[in-house]
Amino acid sequence: MAGSEARPIDPGPPIPTVRKTLRAAAAAMTAGTAPPIPLEEGLRAVAIAEACYRVTRGGAAIAVEAIE
Repeated sequence: MAGSEARPIDPGPPIPTVRKTLRAAAAAMTAGTAPPIPLEEGLRAVAIAEACYRVTRGGAAIAVEAIE
């Protein structure tokens, strides 16, 4: 079957993205500029990550509520 072969990939070294993002947001607040990631996008990312964690514990599909 085409496309069913598993191949290892190298994701590269770990990068502390949360720390970097928080520092950038704090710098934007201090400077009075827009944060690098809009609040709504950050909230969506957290909601999706939390849903992924819940699915791994429970095994059932979980709907992610809309954030507006």
